[in-house]
Amino acid sequence: MTYPKTGGTEYGAAQATPWVAINDAQRRFDALANRAIIVDRDLTAPPGSCADGANYLVAGSPTGLWSGQAGKMATAVGPNAANGWQFQTVAVDRFRLGVQDENVELEYQDGSWVNLTVTGGGLFTLPVMAPAMVARTSNGAAAGSSESPTNKIMLRTFDFDSAADEFVQFFVPMPKRWNEGTLLAEFIWTAGTTGDVVWAIQAIALSNDDPIDASWGAAQTVTDGVTAADDVMISARTGTITVGGSPADNDLVAFQIYRDADNGSDTLSADAKLIGIRLLITTNAADDS
Repeated sequence: MTYPKTGGTEYGAAQATPWVAINDAQRRFDALANRAIIVDRDLTAPPGSCADGANYLVAGSPTGLWSGQAGKMATAVGPNAANGWQFQTVAVDRFRLGVQDENVELEYQDGSWVNLTVTGGGLFTLPVMAPAMVARTSNGAAAGSSESPTNKIMLRTFDFDSAADEFVQFFVPMPKRWNEGTLLAEFIWTAGTTGDVVWAIQAIALSNDDPIDASWGAAQTVTDGVTAADDVMISARTGTITVGGSPADNDLVAFQIYRDADNGSDTLSADAKLIGIRLLITTNAADDS
């Protein structure tokens, strides 16, 4: 019989040369120490040279001494595998491997190895809700608060009139890992009747010692419609928002949102109630170090 996870041989008291099985088992447990560190996971044949005890995850369609062992961990027995190779199954759910040549951590999940290591940036969401915003002194949207009739869900919004453009603003101290590039936005809103609204957003980056009264970058818009009164609506993403100024690490970025009420595509005849937005920024690092 063999042990179900490591594949080691289980032996009886009367078994001949039991030390063979003991050595085999010890080798297997030694290979799994430190959560199993492997040198490489891309090889389909044994390397020309390796250290005693070096581990490899055998890639698909292996050849030579690794033939028929795809997906298993191969452990060298002796320097340069002088005494051969030992193989064991490591494709067990939630088992982890550290891969030296890639400097990554893998975990076996639902039939495949998943990379757990965050190695870089990507698209990152920054939610900003209405209570974090402020209405402009000139042509500002009205702050609103309402309660749903049955389940008493409270809603704090900024309510944008249909007759004229109205504005709100907010600041975001941008994370250092922001790549200082363009942004995207999605609008979360509702209204008491159906119709379309043209939402707009623009931004300006402010570095240390910059004047606050700086010119906004170009606005980007997105048109979204209420399909049923008092439903939550989430718009499509805007086009790419170019942040005004000269964006740099750790900038304070000011944002301005408005309803483009005089746009021909804006057909909602009632207040458009802004609940919040999602800002999508591109990052170029895993953290802000």
